[in-house]
This record gives sequence, C-alpha cells and structure tokens, in this order.
Amino acid sequence: MSYLRAFPVLSLVIIAWNLMVFSSSMLQPDSLLGSWVVPSGTAVFFTFGDVFALAGLGGLLLAVFGAMRGSAWPVIGRWLAALTFLAALLEFFMVPACGTAIFLLLTAMALIDGVASFIEPRLASGT
Repeated sequence: MSYLRAFPVLSLVIIAWNLMVFSSSMLQPDSLLGSWVVPSGTAVFFTFGDVFALAGLGGLLLAVFGAMRGSAWPVIGRWLAALTFLAALLEFFMVPACGTAIFLLLTAMALIDGVASFIEPRLASGT
C-alpha cells in the first residue's frame, strides 16, 4: 500500500475535471452550485469550477504533507507528479473544454506539486 502514497492526488482532481467536461451531463465548470449572502450584504456564487479549485488546493496540501512524510517510491512519485503537470499543460493548450481559468489554476497547482517533489528531497538531505 505504500506505493499509493507515490500517486499524485492532484491527478485525481484533473481526471474528475475531464470526466465532468467530456461527459454528456449538464454539469459544466460554470454551472451554479449555490449562492448565499454574507453578512456584509455581498452575494457569493459558488460554481462547480470553484469546487475543483478547492479540491485542487486540498490535493496540493495532501501532496505537501505526503512529501514531508517520505515515500517508499520517491522517484516514481516525482515523475508521476511531473507527468501530471505535463498532461494538464497539454490539455490546457490543446483541449478547448480545458481552456478555462479554473483549469489553469489546477495546472499551476500541478506545477507546484511537480517542482516541490523534485526540490523536497534535496532540502531534506541538506544539499
């Protein structure tokens, strides 16, 4: 089961995004999930794209904590994180349904995860 810690959690968010935008369902990133009024009187609108942004931040947080714990499969985890970023970057540029601001944020999170997975072992060893 230790090999599961090498799998980038952020890739699951990107896969779920692809399932949402390529399925024939009526769910789209800009579909309204809910709205409410905060005490200041401002209306807040929450979309499905916002859910993916929050899920991406959660995946990035889990990746950072996972990197601090270490893994039995560190090299595989690094390359999977890099491949997740490359796949997201290609999708952002080549797939019209992925050319949104929310997906750009997910791609940036994948970049941070990928870079951190290569930097963290060097910081831990002191070199």
